[in-house]
Amino acid sequence: DSHYYNEEAHEMGHVLLKAGHDQTGDSNIMANNSALREPRFKQSQCRVIREHFSVKQNLVRKLLPLFSTHYQTYKKDFYMTDWCSRNTKNLVHAIDRLFNLKSFNAKAVYVTSKKEGSSFYPQNARQSKVGWKFHSFLLIDGHVLDLDFSKKPKIVPALEYLKEMFGDQLDDLQFQLRSPLDSPGYTYQEVLKGFNSKKYKAEDATSLLESL
Repeated sequence: DSHYYNEEAHEMGHVLLKAGHDQTGDSNIMANNSALREPRFKQSQCRVIREHFSVKQNLVRKLLPLFSTHYQTYKKDFYMTDWCSRNTKNLVHAIDRLFNLKSFNAKAVYVTSKKEGSSFYPQNARQSKVGWKFHSFLLIDGHVLDLDFSKKPKIVPALEYLKEMFGDQLDDLQFQLRSPLDSPGYTYQEVLKGFNSKKYKAEDATSLLESL
């Protein structure tokens, strides 16, 4: 509704998108035709904005202290080895309590091999050379918060994470994006059952990145 059009948000859009008016004819806040301006950015515009340096820095600066606390605290309600689903759930609830999860584009991501029962081997995890049947991590505004990633707490863009964590195994893996508060369970069988359900579709790495 044009009544809610915000000129300040429109001008900020020029700054973050590094572009002029949108000439596609689509209704959005940046539309060249003022009659088509609505109080929303298109999905493609949102992707560009999330990659802007200032947005990335603000997200990391905001979440890194909490993420680091969970990463470094070995305790049932924070981080424990071999409990990635529960660790992710703990982190999600902590973020929700402190920042309100609805203010982010957040998804819980589950990973398994496309070949049922097969293990995969993370390339940049706390524990090296350990095979996993499945894995779970949090995806917020195109950035990964994985409590098993790296030897120190790091929040990185999804593409960087996928390359560093899984390397040339990416083509062998399937991913499922779920509501961050909707865990399928803590065991491989529970996660596998979630992949076989119709509620959330399985995606390969390419479609996962395209959906961001």
